Amino acid sequence: MQELSTLAGKLVRPVGMLLLVVGAGPALTDNTSAAGLPIIVLAQIISCALRTAQGSATGGVVGPLITAQDYSKMSVTLNAMAIEAASIIIGHVNDGEFWIIAEFSNVAVKQTLLTWTELSIVNSAVPAQLFTIVS
Repeated sequence: MQELSTLAGKLVRPVGMLLLVVGAGPALTDNTSAAGLPIIVLAQIISCALRTAQGSATGGVVGPLITAQDYSKMSVTLNAMAIEAASIIIGHVNDGEFWIIAEFSNVAVKQTLLTWTELSIVNSAVPAQLFTIVS
């Protein structure tokens, strides 16, 4: 029984962080003006942090930050595109796509880290900022 409890604790820990971020959405929405950050910037930072930490991210986690605002449908769409663009930043060894690129291009892991990470930053930052500006 103790082994089952230990295993369950290990399995729930990563999910708990995700639930913390999702559950914190309304509280973050209320406090962003006090922090001086626009909601779109905060949502992008959260998406980037999730991607870097766990190798995958989705804008759906921070979607409540945007939908809680009184935005037009076009603005919500552009903000969602900006968040999704931000969520592809920093692909490295905890990302399946990183390993596909490394293996199929026959490039060493170190070289893939140098090139793929830089490329994913550019592929993320440029569209994210363009969508943010347009929205």
